Amino acid sequence: MDMTIDEFYKQLSNVYETGSPEAVELYLNDRLKEMSHGCDMCFEPMEITVNNELGSFYRGMGQFDKSAEFFEIAKRLVFVHIGDKTVQYATVLNNLAGTYRLAGKYEEAADLFNESALIYSTTIGKDNSYYCSILNNLALVYQDMKEYDKAEEMLTDALKSSRTLENSAMDVAITYSNLGALYLEMGDYTRAEEDLRESVDIYERLDTNHQVHLASVYNSLGILYYKQGKLEEAKEAYQQALELTLYHYGKNHEYEILCRNIAAIEEAVRNA
Repeated sequence: MDMTIDEFYKQLSNVYETGSPEAVELYLNDRLKEMSHGCDMCFEPMEITVNNELGSFYRGMGQFDKSAEFFEIAKRLVFVHIGDKTVQYATVLNNLAGTYRLAGKYEEAADLFNESALIYSTTIGKDNSYYCSILNNLALVYQDMKEYDKAEEMLTDALKSSRTLENSAMDVAITYSNLGALYLEMGDYTRAEEDLRESVDIYERLDTNHQVHLASVYNSLGILYYKQGKLEEAKEAYQQALELTLYHYGKNHEYEILCRNIAAIEEAVRNA
C-alpha cells in the first residue's frame, strides 16, 4: 500500500466531511482489502492503523461487536509484530476497553484500562497525555459502575497531571468535560456547569481539527439545561453538538440520538 499515515488520515478526514457513514465504511474496508495478502507473517504497519480506525468507526455507529472484532485484530497484529510491552499495545488495549465500556462490559473494560495503564507507566512513565487519557477512561468506567468517589479521584489526578504537561490543552479540556458530566450525574448542577463551560472555553481556543470531543461537552450541557427546565438553552446546546457530530463523524449513532433529543425538546416547547 503506497500511502503514508499522513496521506491516509488526510483522505479519511475528507471522507468523514462528506457526512456519509457508508462512504467512510467503504473507504476503510477498501484500504484494508488493498493490504490483504493471506499471509500471517507478512505485515504492513498500516494494517494496525486501518483496523484501529474501523474499530473506532463501528464504535461510533454503535456496532460494538464489529468494533471489538477490529480492535482485536489490531491487538493481535501489535502483539505478534511489535510486542505486548509497548505503547502501541497499550493504546490498542485502551481502544478495545473503550468499546467494552460502551457495550456495558464494565469489568472487562476496567481490566483492560488497568493493564494499559501499567504498560504506559512502565514504558513511558505517568507524566504524559497517554496516562492522563487512561485515568479519564477509568473514571468513566467507575462512573458507569456508580463508584463516583473513585471516578472523581481519577479525574482530579488527571487534571493535576495534565496541567503540568506542555501542549496539554486538549487533555485539560477532556478532563473538565468528564468532571462536568460526572457532577451532572451526581446532581451537582452548579459544579457541572462550571466544568463544562471551562471545557468549552478551552476547546474554542483550539483549531477545528482538535474539537472532535466538543460535541460531547455540548451534549452534556444540553442534558444539564433540560434537567433544569431551560429548554431553549438545552436545544441550543444540542444543536451545537449535532453540527459538530455531523462535521467530524457524519450521521452516526450519536447524531441520531441528538436528533431525537432536539425533537423531544421541540415537542415539550409546543406543549408548554
